[in-house]
Amino acid sequence: MKIDISLVMCLMNNNYKFLPQFKKLLRRYNIFLRINLYKPVVTKKFLLNYEEFWKAMKMLSENFELVSNSEPILSIVTGDKLAGSPCGNSLRIHPNMVASGCVYIDGQKVPARDFQKQKEIIPNICRECKFVNSCRGGCLGRRYLTPGIEKPDIYCPFVKGEQQPKIKFKKAREEEFIHSSYLCTIIVK
Repeated sequence: MKIDISLVMCLMNNNYKFLPQFKKLLRRYNIFLRINLYKPVVTKKFLLNYEEFWKAMKMLSENFELVSNSEPILSIVTGDKLAGSPCGNSLRIHPNMVASGCVYIDGQKVPARDFQKQKEIIPNICRECKFVNSCRGGCLGRRYLTPGIEKPDIYCPFVKGEQQPKIKFKKAREEEFIHSSYLCTIIVK
């Protein structure tokens, strides 16, 4: 029986420049890299700014093949047919024994039931966007922790009056990963 192995990283402003160096490691061991974008649960100190985020996505596209993407804002360049944030599709139990719809959201502050309902909230500015059906305003957890759920994802270029980033991912054979269906993540090889 073959077991797929993934290396997991939290992409932050202090480590994104090292992305190309992961390529040798992944090839050497024939493993995947699963990337979760840092969410400012406690501090914004490690949060990628807008420019860093898109530089990191460019580095990913130039050095890796995309295996799976469930990060809504990235769907504007990958063409993935998402339906917004996958978070809220399952529950997680935090150490305080409170259920949450997103690993980064405190279930006491935002009960899982409310989180699921709030997935339907699309920021007004996003309603006319051609990517509204796949992005739906971006990662709901990140929206909660940065500008608020009534505003779009902080990495949206259109809100800043910019064009769609010119990034083209090479796509590997798509594989099903459990993490792709319940949290915003990017998997490359």
